[in-house]
Amino acid sequence: MGLGVEPYPYGLLTLIVSLEAILLSGLILSSQNRQGEYDTNLLKKDLKVSNETNESVDEVLEKVEELKIMLQKKGGESK
Repeated sequence: MGLGVEPYPYGLLTLIVSLEAILLSGLILSSQNRQGEYDTNLLKKDLKVSNETNESVDEVLEKVEELKIMLQKKGGESK
């Protein structure tokens, strides 16, 4: 221990475990990047659907207001 030299199997095992950790961390980072891209695309699709829904609701509200005005005019004419 004083010289920093370990007996044969421990040095090799340390090297193997270190290489495994390096490879696994690279794999984890790349999978996180792919997941991030997937999440970004999913959010973009959700935003598009939400915007389309809002536009449709706005159109329906305009038509309801038009119908309301038409009914008020017809109600005023019948009196």
